[in-house]
Amino acid sequence: MDIVKCFCQEGRFANRPTTMVEMKDRVVEEIKKKAVKGKLPCPTARTIAEELGVSYKAVGEAADKLNVKITDCQLGCF
Repeated sequence: MDIVKCFCQEGRFANRPTTMVEMKDRVVEEIKKKAVKGKLPCPTARTIAEELGVSYKAVGEAADKLNVKITDCQLGCF
């Protein structure tokens, strides 16, 4: 079983996906919610990664699969 450890600043794990599949689904869900006309601003993509405890690369790969373009890139992460 694939398990991802997510560290909450408050020491809780509530509302955190536990498997890789759940995590990927959550990333895809957040991208779909926040993308506008097939575009997702870099600060938003970074926030998704940080809030879900995944890498910027994971968010970038999910965006690519959804044909969502990361715009206004600030650090060259995507």
